[in-house]
Amino acid sequence: MEIRPGIVKHRAAPTEPDLTLSSCDLALIDAAHDDLHRLARALLLIWARANPLATTHPAHVPDALIASVCARLEINPADLPRCENWLVFHHADLKAVQGYLHLRALTAEDTARLRVFLAEEVPKTANTLELIQAAYRWLAAQQILP
Repeated sequence: MEIRPGIVKHRAAPTEPDLTLSSCDLALIDAAHDDLHRLARALLLIWARANPLATTHPAHVPDALIASVCARLEINPADLPRCENWLVFHHADLKAVQGYLHLRALTAEDTARLRVFLAEEVPKTANTLELIQAAYRWLAAQQILP
């Protein structure tokens, strides 16, 4: 039996999102009715799986990431509208990604519970970054897509 060397894949740094999209991901993405919605779904999937501190909102992702996702989806970026706030995430796309990832939206009740949780965390640390990380851990534990 011959031993073959393994393929070492580049692992993303903690601040770099994983751009891997599975065939199931692509089925969800391709169900969108146009390229802008396909791009939005792909970015939402990548953002929801990434380090939330890298980019606080999927509309703020770097242009290089958008270009990379466009290339992966074979979308010509020149065909996309380019105006201020052009990257809009429609409710249907948010709901599709939430359902696919088995996540839910943040409710007013969740917000109140998160405030209580953070109030309990403040005496433990006054470090803002640690409090933000604790909040994101809480959101993940509650299966909430912020």
